[in-house]
Amino acid sequence: ELERVKEELQQAQKRAEESAAELERVKEELQESQKRAEESAAELERVKEDLQQSIHRSELADRKIERLENSLRDAEQVQEELADTTQQLRFSEERRQALQAELAAAHTKIALHDEESEETIREDVLSLAQEKQALEDEVAELESRLATLRAREQSAEGDELER
Repeated sequence: ELERVKEELQQAQKRAEESAAELERVKEELQESQKRAEESAAELERVKEDLQQSIHRSELADRKIERLENSLRDAEQVQEELADTTQQLRFSEERRQALQAELAAAHTKIALHDEESEETIREDVLSLAQEKQALEDEVAELESRLATLRAREQSAEGDELER
């Protein structure tokens, strides 16, 4: 009976040693799991920071796109104004040419019709000359506006290229 108890005791001691070894192995696995959990938490924090930076860059890109769209609208408006001014300039040039033709006709009229009143002819010539001058002034003003609009268009294109 004593031998049997001794044997059971030895077996219990052996199982206790095996359990202690198993407990030690489980402890090591637990420490490794804890270490991996800490590394995962650190990686998660890095991913979170990367995501925040990406969101910030995306917001900056959105603002830049908005500024470019505004510049494009400004450039389109300048182009429309440029087209309008160019059309006005062409119209004024046509009117100036027509008045010049009338002025030439008046000079011809003077040469052909000496019998007409010189005073009436002078008034016609003076009136036509004044109209011609007014048109030339208008053409000069339109050319100045055209140059200003072209400068604005080039500036808008430069801003767009710079962005």
